[in-house]
Amino acid sequence: MVYGTVLMKFRAAILNEINKPLIVDTIKSNSLLEGQVLVKVEKSGICRSQIFEINGQRGKDDYLPHLLGHEALGYVIDIGENVSTLQKGDFVVLSWIQSKGINAEPAKYSWRGKVLNGGRVTTFSEYSVCSENRCTKISEKVAKLIGPSLGCALPTGYGLSLTFNEIKKAKFAAVVGLGGIGMSALTGIIQETNCKVICIDLEDVRLEYAKKLGADYIINPFRESNLKERIKDITKNKLLDVLFECSGSIKALNGTLDLINNNGIVKFVSHPKSGDVLKIDPFDLILGKKIEGSWGGGVKPEKHFELIAKKTSKNLEFLNLYSMKDYPLDNINDAINDLRNLKVLRPVIKM
Repeated sequence: MVYGTVLMKFRAAILNEINKPLIVDTIKSNSLLEGQVLVKVEKSGICRSQIFEINGQRGKDDYLPHLLGHEALGYVIDIGENVSTLQKGDFVVLSWIQSKGINAEPAKYSWRGKVLNGGRVTTFSEYSVCSENRCTKISEKVAKLIGPSLGCALPTGYGLSLTFNEIKKAKFAAVVGLGGIGMSALTGIIQETNCKVICIDLEDVRLEYAKKLGADYIINPFRESNLKERIKDITKNKLLDVLFECSGSIKALNGTLDLINNNGIVKFVSHPKSGDVLKIDPFDLILGKKIEGSWGGGVKPEKHFELIAKKTSKNLEFLNLYSMKDYPLDNINDAINDLRNLKVLRPVIKM
């Protein structure tokens, strides 16, 4: 490896073509611009959002070839001009959720004579040049207990139970979709509220994980003739006060208003693929039902990241669930396929 303030060479996983495996190769970076931070990536998570990008389900991709990834842990190696929140040697969480600091120019690299786009945060590489406001200093000890999900899945899911007041008042809540974000949302409800929680997913294995985490009820819609009637039975005809939709399925999202009561609210943290359309019966809104999206669980990284890490670091069931298989960077396509095929909850790339 060659690195310095002018030139760096390191390995990265590159999206060169839609619907093709990532290419792991050496890329080159130039000196840092104002507000940029050079981070040595220790571990990176893989989010279903990246699978959408690889599959071309985020719409037209104007930035090929480019890097991917938006949750990681690492060390600050160098800082650009006017960076004020970080110093060399700091341990940080990399995240797409903006924190304090400069919103720097997106990073660009060189690869095989081409310009390789990096954006303001990418994590599928040994080193990464990120914007200051995508890097949050954190206690190394507590962060390493949790892992790179601190940059996306954990705050997006768990954060709802810290920032969304309605969940504090709910008697019955549900989590739909038990991926990394859904399991985090479930953990937040269990640790931060007194409401009964129902988990809904199509995979029995994940429902059993949810039960171990503390879900009061688990439902596989494939095994129910009428999901609404099942929920009415659990809630004594009152239906749900709050529903967190975490599946990323537009079909699931379109069915959520039918499961809440007239004072209830659907909060969706999922991101269905480009072109999907949310269909709402206007009469549901007239009755008083509400539906709204969530941006990163409503958290502020500098306030909530370490707090969430401390709250979950003693939850052994949660830690066991999230300490699934690590993959070397060279095997990143295996990790992506395992996530696609639901073999892991949140694969981790260890650099």
